[in-house]
Amino acid sequence: MSEPLLISLIFCIALIIGVVVGYFLTKLKMNASVEINKANNIQLKNQLDTIKIQHTNILEDIKKANSESKELLEKQINKIEAERDFIRKEKDFLSTELATRNSEFESLAQKKFRTKKGSRRIAGKIQERI
Repeated sequence: MSEPLLISLIFCIALIIGVVVGYFLTKLKMNASVEINKANNIQLKNQLDTIKIQHTNILEDIKKANSESKELLEKQINKIEAERDFIRKEKDFLSTELATRNSEFESLAQKKFRTKKGSRRIAGKIQERI
């Protein structure tokens, strides 16, 4: 065989081997990149799940705190309403009591006036007799 043909044949074989090796290296690199991406995706998914759990826990804590605050406020509102009702009843009672005392006072004032008037009449009669 001639030397140029042999060199061409070796060049073609080396070229084919280079292309095959390059193809396999590219495929391995792509597989490694895919594996890295899968690992990153799994890690990000785990982080997302962790964040979701934390978010859920925080929301539950907030709901619990809101519920406790709501119950406390409702108790305070009920206490204030009870006090207001008590004060209203006490006010009504005192208004009734004041009206009763005022009418008794007016009645006593009228009795006193009639008694004074009667005693003056009697005193006048007594003085006339004297």
